[in-house]
Amino acid sequence: MTDTTSTLASDSASDVTDRSDRRQPAVARWLVTGNVLATVVVAALAGTTLWSSRTAYEDRAAVEVSNLAGAMQQAVGAQVERVDLLLRTAAIDIDHARRGGASTDAVQRIVMSRYGLLPGLQVLQVTDALGIVRQGVGLTDGRTVDLSDREYFIRARDSPSPDLVISDPVVGRTSQRWVVAFARRLRAADGSFDGIVYLSLSTHRFSEGLSGLNLGREGIVSLRTADLRLITRSGGAGGSDAEMAAGRGEASPQLRSAVAARPEGGMFNARTPFDQVDRINAYLPVADGRLYVIAGLGVEEFMAPWRAQVKVVSGLAAAVMAVLAGASWLLVHAWQRETAGIAQLHLAARRNKALLRTASDGIHVLDRSGRLVDLSDSFATMLGYERDALLGRSVGDWEATLTPAQAVHWCADTVGRNDFKTRHRRADGSLIDVEVTSNTLRIDGQDLIYCSSRDVTERLELTAEARQNLDRARLSEQRVREVADNVPASIVYVDRNERLQFVNAKFASMVGQPPEALAGRSLADVFGDGYQSRAAAVAMALSGIPASHTEAFQVDGRERHSESRLVPKFGTDGLVEGFYSLTQDLTERVELERLLSVQRRNLAAMTAVSSDVTVVLDGASVILVANRAFEDHWGLAPGGAEGLPLERLYGADFCESVVRPKLDRVFSGETISLRTTHAREGERPRAFDVTYQPVRTEEGRVDAMVFTAHDVDDLVETVHRLQRTNESLQHFVRITSHDLREPLNTISQFVGLVESSHPDVLPAPVDRYFGFIGRGARRLRNMLDDLSRYVQLGDEPVPADEPVALGPLMAAQAAALAGQCRAAVTIGPLPTVLGHGPLLEIVFRNLLSNGLKFTRPGEPPNVKVSAQVAGERVAVTVADEGIGIAEDDLPRVFEPFRRLNRRQAYDGTGLGLATCHRIVTAMGGEIQVFSRLGAWTQVTVTLRAARTGGENHA
Repeated sequence: MTDTTSTLASDSASDVTDRSDRRQPAVARWLVTGNVLATVVVAALAGTTLWSSRTAYEDRAAVEVSNLAGAMQQAVGAQVERVDLLLRTAAIDIDHARRGGASTDAVQRIVMSRYGLLPGLQVLQVTDALGIVRQGVGLTDGRTVDLSDREYFIRARDSPSPDLVISDPVVGRTSQRWVVAFARRLRAADGSFDGIVYLSLSTHRFSEGLSGLNLGREGIVSLRTADLRLITRSGGAGGSDAEMAAGRGEASPQLRSAVAARPEGGMFNARTPFDQVDRINAYLPVADGRLYVIAGLGVEEFMAPWRAQVKVVSGLAAAVMAVLAGASWLLVHAWQRETAGIAQLHLAARRNKALLRTASDGIHVLDRSGRLVDLSDSFATMLGYERDALLGRSVGDWEATLTPAQAVHWCADTVGRNDFKTRHRRADGSLIDVEVTSNTLRIDGQDLIYCSSRDVTERLELTAEARQNLDRARLSEQRVREVADNVPASIVYVDRNERLQFVNAKFASMVGQPPEALAGRSLADVFGDGYQSRAAAVAMALSGIPASHTEAFQVDGRERHSESRLVPKFGTDGLVEGFYSLTQDLTERVELERLLSVQRRNLAAMTAVSSDVTVVLDGASVILVANRAFEDHWGLAPGGAEGLPLERLYGADFCESVVRPKLDRVFSGETISLRTTHAREGERPRAFDVTYQPVRTEEGRVDAMVFTAHDVDDLVETVHRLQRTNESLQHFVRITSHDLREPLNTISQFVGLVESSHPDVLPAPVDRYFGFIGRGARRLRNMLDDLSRYVQLGDEPVPADEPVALGPLMAAQAAALAGQCRAAVTIGPLPTVLGHGPLLEIVFRNLLSNGLKFTRPGEPPNVKVSAQVAGERVAVTVADEGIGIAEDDLPRVFEPFRRLNRRQAYDGTGLGLATCHRIVTAMGGEIQVFSRLGAWTQVTVTLRAARTGGENHA
């Protein structure tokens, strides 16, 4: 196939010209024919011509505006791809540099190395996670640039996607001009957000790229964002104010409706809002729909030749009956006008050919059979062919992913727009990776496939290499950190500015801070006042001389000790870049040495003053350590017992029959405690409490034994004497109680007989005196009963393992005391406890009686009983709202015969709480009193819960 035209639109224009030339002889024949036939023929010809001409103009306008949009799509897409490639590689290098602890200058060098790769940049900058610009081109000294409120920063921060972010047009805070920002997210080592790297392109730069297109008087092209905000435009009446219009959201309703219905691209007719010109428009997405290019041609300008033709043909039809010659002349003139219009189409075709020839991507057009119809020079260069050598060849000649048959089959079946990746085969047989965008068009009744191929081989190789380098760096860093974290010493690397660039887990633990909080901090900040002790060694290491030092410092109020070795690190230029520090924590060793010293001193002091015999033996019965009491017992000099076999002191027979069996049991792990008697020669036997205690190593093995003997002979004798005294006392109390009851009973009986026999005879003073005698006798009898009961509690062990349901017990005691006064006793749910029922009745009868007795004058008593179960213990509380107990008296409430109130006001013997305390203690429980004077009193009895878990409630 020959290169007849650069675009299909020019071929169609030639066809129209040929058809116009063939129709001119017909007009001459119509002039010869009669006026009637001429009128009919002229009218039919005029209508047919105008209709076909209008259709041709509209088709060509659609073709031209589609070609313009397609060329713009490829040009802008290629520019965005270059921007994205620059940002993507910059983001990878910055992420790697930050995770490796690189300095700010290193990041700045990365930014500067990328800045010159793309002409026309306004700024190329890097922010931190808070949006503050930290490095980049275009920064003003002393001025802080905060991008945290920019919508592209917010989108990059809040979206986990690493895709390119394209902003709406904004006024740059550095350049103060309308720009479009392109940003990529930066990630910290844990994947979290670590800022953005972004660049901005002036909208004027896009305008310059579009201004080279020959759009005619009313033609216009524009670039918009995804939400159809204007970035820039070229052409039209308002072309001079394109930058002033940047960022505006005005868009025709037809454009918004078309994009919403077909975001993949299409056409629409609309009146442009800013200049009110009707245009036929084509739009296509760029960068996956994040930008849109719109090309429009003025309907009035493009259809002007046709409108003039309409006027001419209409005039001819009207005047044909008047003057056939004039009508013929007008008809010829109309054909001339049409030819001029077709010439304009040829001009438009040449413009399209220029766009096709200069496109940076490999643009090529295929028919349904897979044959190459047209191509750009860049496509021929991409495949390594001369342009003419490719025309007419089949797609299978360069498509490497599909077989030739599959490639032709795809051309026959593809519909609409398609984006895919494949491989092309070059003329030398090598393969390249490409991204292809295809779209099907129907022009002059022929289905064609418009394709754009972009060579991404180098980009894929760079991406793969960068990913491999990043993976290797991460793996290396991970291995180094794992080794460093498992070293039992702290390891750090400090740069020449004395800032921490690497710390292992041991160092972080030593200073009490997480590793991530230490990176980048100065030594002076980390160690505070303790830095001064390190300053000399640090200065020596940074001067290139290895250094070491030991010190003591405070961490969280605790003194720690360390020993450090500082080794300088030299760069390729021979200068010191920093130093490594290996620090061993000596705290535990120092503390152990200090503790051992204290223990040795304390042990020496304790064994020196103790009268107990203490000996440490090994498995062969050899004395390892003996205290002074043991040495004195055997008349040995200080230290004279160490190293002696035990047989030398006790004799072989005694050691073999008595000591050896116990040693065998102790060295098997058993502890032996017993009481024995021992007599030195010429003295009476004395009682001793002896203990054989095994001594274990850290592995749990018994390697020694401690023997202690405590002289308890005096204690045993004292206990025996106290037991005899207590028995005598109890016997005396029983006899006294029994002997005093008989005269008391006699006094009470005769007082009762006198009062009953002479109720109305005794004078008032005598009657009152008899009342005093009766009450005194009753108090003395109650005191004897309480004293007898109190003493009897110590005679025999108290049974305390039978289950006692407290609910019925408490209800019975409350009922027995109900007659004493207007009592209000509230009993909550009570559980079952372990104890002795009769004794618990005494306890709670006394507690309820006290609660009902000790009330304020004129107020009725109010007693509440509750219980709380906590594990295996039950706390029963008896609370009243009576007179209370002074705080100073609370420690003495359980003393026998201790009365806290006058007998005239409140009756009692002073043994009630003492008896309760003795009973509860004997059953393994606990009793406590809490009170506030004049307000309330609470007595809590803690007992063991019954294992059955059941509860009885009052």
